[in-house]
Amino acid sequence: MSRIPPLEPADQPFVVRRALRSARKKVGLEPAPFTALARHRRLFLAEGGFELALEGCHAAPERLKELAVLRTAMVVGCEFCCDIGSALAQTKAGITEDELRDLARWRESPRFDAHDRLALELAEAMARTPEETTDELVGRLREALGDEATIELIVFCGWESFRARTNAAMGFGAQGFSEGAYCVAPDRDALSAAPAGRAA
Repeated sequence: MSRIPPLEPADQPFVVRRALRSARKKVGLEPAPFTALARHRRLFLAEGGFELALEGCHAAPERLKELAVLRTAMVVGCEFCCDIGSALAQTKAGITEDELRDLARWRESPRFDAHDRLALELAEAMARTPEETTDELVGRLREALGDEATIELIVFCGWESFRARTNAAMGFGAQGFSEGAYCVAPDRDALSAAPAGRAA
């Protein structure tokens, strides 16, 4: 049960109803955090605008962004983000259920290539508190992917950390986006178990 109730449809201004309708078309359901955030119209519009801006970014491969975003959600421990992220990883980026099953042990899994591993290493470093991204890691990302894609991955991971922490604080659990398919689980142990630095 969320800690902040949704804004009832009768109380939603037109811009909120339109944004929720658009979200429902994209992901199949109205994301519960959106309906609660609608109680604060300025922040609802600000977050919606940033989400739209992110959708227009294509410097980094979709696969890398979805893997990094989902791993961030797992490490932060947001059930809602793991649920919707698992669904989007499969539908938007073609990430397989076997890859999702191996995501918590990506360092040992043969299912991830060198670029995947860079994105996942970045996601874990940024999800830690304190944040542990190094010059060396960013240098490897820039060499492998270029500046625009590196910036994009950093911003996507940072935004997901914001979303995951906000949604968890508001009390949003899984909503059923990945129902019938595999869904990753929060992996807060990664904060202490996985060493920072170069991936295997």
